[in-house]
Amino acid sequence: MLRTIALGTLLGLSVAFAGSILPNNELQLGLLAQAAQKKLVVLANMHLQGDKKERFGNLYDEYQKSLTELRVKKLQLIRRYAKEYTRLDDKTADRLLNDWIRIQKETLDLKSKYLSAFRKILPPSLVLRFYQIENRLDLLQEARVSAMIPLAIPEEAGKKLQTVIETAQKKAQAEPETNSGK
Repeated sequence: MLRTIALGTLLGLSVAFAGSILPNNELQLGLLAQAAQKKLVVLANMHLQGDKKERFGNLYDEYQKSLTELRVKKLQLIRRYAKEYTRLDDKTADRLLNDWIRIQKETLDLKSKYLSAFRKILPPSLVLRFYQIENRLDLLQEARVSAMIPLAIPEEAGKKLQTVIETAQKKAQAEPETNSGK
């Protein structure tokens, strides 16, 4: 589960490799290919030409690199959650919620910051189009990742679930003995 989430969440990491020697790690190469594919989709749908396309592409790379840091934080949060979700106490749940909200705010702040930069090189209608494209791609990514993340199991329910599992395991172990006596 974490490997698949890592692939999706760290899509933006590959932007860091732009302009450098290609990595020898298959995961990093895969991420680089995904980032290149995402940029291809964005550029193809922006319909930009010449200098405008070049300036937009450079700013887009910078923006994606900045988003990468937040994606890494989000992945770390997901990993923490994956370790705790079956036995969440209130303190841990509060900490996870607060960290998630902080990452969401940082992401929104970053998008706002880059909004003014994109406005300097593109007319408002194209900036709107870019943010629509980016939002659609982000929503697709969020849907894929969210589908892989199980819902939280509060600590008390986790204890009950563990009891049910243990009872079922004992019953399953006892059944062969019952059937073998026939």
